Amino acid sequence: MTFARKTAALILAASLGSASLGLATPALAQTAAEFNPQSAVGNWLYDANGELVGSVYEVADGGRTVIVQWGSYLTPGRHLVSVPAADFAMAGDHVMLRTLTANALASTSAVD
Repeated sequence: MTFARKTAALILAASLGSASLGLATPALAQTAAEFNPQSAVGNWLYDANGELVGSVYEVADGGRTVIVQWGSYLTPGRHLVSVPAADFAMAGDHVMLRTLTANALASTSAVD
């Protein structure tokens, strides 16, 4: 099963009420308290659409902010972006953004 299908299955389970189906709580339904941003450093990052958008660079501000490297070494204009830790979730072994897309990250101002 592809990543996109797994993600769609998790979203469907969340909308139907995973407890009534006897399933575990979907990763996208995790709260920020359940997600440890420090454990995500160095991992690839996927946007809300399931597209690979970059990697998790570092954790700042006492764990409330995550610095993301948008793009890869082949992407022109790659830069570091600050994202609130509450916008992250784990979907299987993938680190995902709950609401941000690749376009939103690309248009965000770089951090120094």
